[in-house]
Amino acid sequence: MNSLHRYNPSAVACSSARLDPSGSEIWHSIERDSRQQHCVLCGSKMHEGDVCEPAKSGFTKTFMNWWKGYTGDVNGVLCGHCTTMLSNSSIFLAKNAMVTPTRSWAMNSDAQRAWCLLNLPQDEPYLMSVCNAKSQHLLWRCPVNLPSGIEAKAGLGSVVFLRYGEKIGALRMKVLRDAVDRSNSLNRRFRKEKDVAKGMLCPIKVDREFKDSHCGEWRNWLDVLLVPRDRNKEPQIYPNDSDLTYLKTLTPAEAWALNILIKHQDVGALEEPPAAFSF
Repeated sequence: MNSLHRYNPSAVACSSARLDPSGSEIWHSIERDSRQQHCVLCGSKMHEGDVCEPAKSGFTKTFMNWWKGYTGDVNGVLCGHCTTMLSNSSIFLAKNAMVTPTRSWAMNSDAQRAWCLLNLPQDEPYLMSVCNAKSQHLLWRCPVNLPSGIEAKAGLGSVVFLRYGEKIGALRMKVLRDAVDRSNSLNRRFRKEKDVAKGMLCPIKVDREFKDSHCGEWRNWLDVLLVPRDRNKEPQIYPNDSDLTYLKTLTPAEAWALNILIKHQDVGALEEPPAAFSF
């Protein structure tokens, strides 16, 4: 893949599907005005010699491919990778996926999403998208994540960005791993109180629209830990309990991911998902 386009989400998806950029024109800076310096879809900067397509012929204002950020300027241009995506439904319609320049994985079920969260690409940039409504086209507007191996070598804390419908979610992976451990601690205390023999319960009821900055609501079973049987006595676990306090720091996206990982902690039982799209 051309290094100039390495972090273009459409380029990552097209490379994964073995599709080349396409278009009816070649971009030359001397011929282009200020409205034609970036792709009207993915926003990538155009470069000398890039293949492209006039927006008026490659993109139309319809429900299926309309984007809120598009200005409606028919004098704009589409980059070659977005032009290819618009004409290939197998990748344009892919909604739940983790994608690198060489591979893709479906993320249609919680088990598949858990596998992807636990097996982030080490040496390639990647996209993650999750659909929460019908007819969403997400890959071309996903943030492109640095390979987790590069982040580790640079001494950076791994933060994964995913497209969740119209929202962008941020997952601090170390925080997420710690949250799983603390949720397990809460579950052990819950089982002790209620004499529950098995089963891992999620501590947070997730707001699946990511609208709640406080990660949704606590599950009802936490009342068993927080409220004493005799209300004249002190609570069994105080409001400043360290596990609960820590979970309150999660972003909505982290709460969403926590619920998935709590339900799928048996890593050996998780199967590698199939490809998100075929070619």
